Amino acid sequence: MRTDMANFRSAFGDTSRVVDQNGTRFITLDFSTGRLSGDFTQVQLLRARLDDAAVNLAISGVVVLQHMLINERIVNKASQLASRLDAEMEQDWLEDFREESGKSVAFVFGHVEVFQASRENGISYLINGNSGKTPAGSSFGGFTGGPGWASTRQRERGKRRMRRGLNPTCNRTSTR
Repeated sequence: MRTDMANFRSAFGDTSRVVDQNGTRFITLDFSTGRLSGDFTQVQLLRARLDDAAVNLAISGVVVLQHMLINERIVNKASQLASRLDAEMEQDWLEDFREESGKSVAFVFGHVEVFQASRENGISYLINGNSGKTPAGSSFGGFTGGPGWASTRQRERGKRRMRRGLNPTCNRTSTR
């Protein structure tokens, strides 16, 4: 696993960060070591930012973005966190946050190179696919890209545009 993140940091800045946008707290975590606990400061960051979001009236939900899955339910489990203790801790913290605060929680992952969405114990899970790589293959064709994210305000603006006949565009590729 690649652990030297100097090039990434020089282009994009910190590998773990927190951004509050339109009432949603986005928390990005660095899994270049293959473990959440590979950098204990980000464990502390996750705990502190979840605790704050639980009582912060300006925050209605949390989205955690990370490369590796907590629990892989498909393929051969090679894409999930190697440290099952890290995975269990992170899962427990977010389930507790959801249950105790009543606020929404979502996980966004990459790494598996497939698209999948699910919901379990009140938490939404999204595997973000294969953006920037060859199409996800199947005998029926495939596609590249990623899901679109929008705040409630942005969705409402999009619905108004569609009603006025200003339809958004969609770019597709196929392996057929």
